[in-house]
Amino acid sequence: MPHIQIRGEISMERMWESIGPLKQLKPDPIIIDPPYMLYNRKTLLFQTSVTEHGRSQKFYLIVSARDEGLTVRVDPVTDPVKSNGVKRAVGFLAAHIKSMFPGTEYGVTNIPDFVMKDLP
Repeated sequence: MPHIQIRGEISMERMWESIGPLKQLKPDPIIIDPPYMLYNRKTLLFQTSVTEHGRSQKFYLIVSARDEGLTVRVDPVTDPVKSNGVKRAVGFLAAHIKSMFPGTEYGVTNIPDFVMKDLP
């Protein structure tokens, strides 16, 4: 599954309270809804929609707290086609989270071409 780790001090509570809808319209539309926080308060779910070549996919992105930060990944239960748009959605959400918490850095990823240095 596509994933990006972010290392550093990150508050799941602050993220949950602060992130509203996110949109990136180019090159293809990505729409990420505000998150749901799971009961353990260490996991956020973001309903996400990506449209490529006239085909739309809806799926969830999961943000899971880890000892040294968090991981942004595609929810395996929703199992979208791992298209470039889906990978861009992971990179877009990770970049937004990283921008909220100065001093954080990217860690391990299996989609290095989709890691965004700055938000568009």
